[in-house]
Amino acid sequence: MLAPFSKSRLEKMKKFLAISISGDYARGHWPKLLQEIGSMELADTLGHALNGGHSLHSKNATNIVEAVKKAETIEELLGCEEVKVLISILEWVREKIKQVNADAPFLIHSHIAPKDLESGVFKPQIVIKPPEITNIVADELRQQFGDKIVLITQVQNGDLKISFRSSSDEPKFDTRRLARQFGGDGHHPASGAVILASEMPTEQALQAVEELVRKENEKFLKQLA
Repeated sequence: MLAPFSKSRLEKMKKFLAISISGDYARGHWPKLLQEIGSMELADTLGHALNGGHSLHSKNATNIVEAVKKAETIEELLGCEEVKVLISILEWVREKIKQVNADAPFLIHSHIAPKDLESGVFKPQIVIKPPEITNIVADELRQQFGDKIVLITQVQNGDLKISFRSSSDEPKFDTRRLARQFGGDGHHPASGAVILASEMPTEQALQAVEELVRKENEKFLKQLA
């Protein structure tokens, strides 16, 4: 999102940068920026919502960037129509995640299918259908179940898209090791890969990934015991 801007523009935007990294390092390293936002809950909400920005049509995604450039306050940023849409998607995801079994020894959450999309939540003129909200789902699951490895799956044209999340707090589980087994990559708490249908049938790929996560979580949780 920041790539098109010069350093002079970045200076104006710095008060919003903590939103985009609030889940990683902002709490510990940028306390003054977080003070400008005023609410950690609001920072997390905005950060997680903006993670779904690639669900928007290109023009609408650009509108968010323009809103960040112009906004002088958080309230002005929240007034952007596209930001409102992303927050509504986030709230919808949070309701869905309440159905996840918290007592399971591992967590597997299949990506929301097009048939699950409720009218009135996703505005077709703004949001690509079905929306690409894997990142939102992953972040919300990790918030609730940080001591477990989270797997999120999505099937696109027969290909299996997988995302792994683990706690960003100590002890860390390096999810890259899992993603690399399927030709992907990432960083310690978040990584992903795509298993092409031409390489492995979807059902077989899903079974392989689920089995890997099951075994890794069992080992990971034993270390925490």
